[in-house]
Amino acid sequence: MSIGQTVAEQIGRHAFVMIGARDILTTERGLQFAVGRNERKVSKIAITLEADDTYTMRFYAGRGLGLREIAAATMVYADSLRPTIEAHTGLYTSL
Repeated sequence: MSIGQTVAEQIGRHAFVMIGARDILTTERGLQFAVGRNERKVSKIAITLEADDTYTMRFYAGRGLGLREIAAATMVYADSLRPTIEAHTGLYTSL
């Protein structure tokens, strides 16, 4: 199983549906995906596994060449992935 698949499993399939995730791509060290419309204008999220077994999450706004990083969260543990997504997008990951 790749790192990206593990990250996706830790977030959970239902959470991806709830946030309108699409264009899901596994990378060498993590996962990236686009999210549905939200109040904080986040359009893409990139999650990278770090050497200390935590994640760095980067939140982007815009499209194409106009994509820019608007926030980042470091030292995120697996059990904090969903709450961090909720905090930075305003989208709920569960009912």
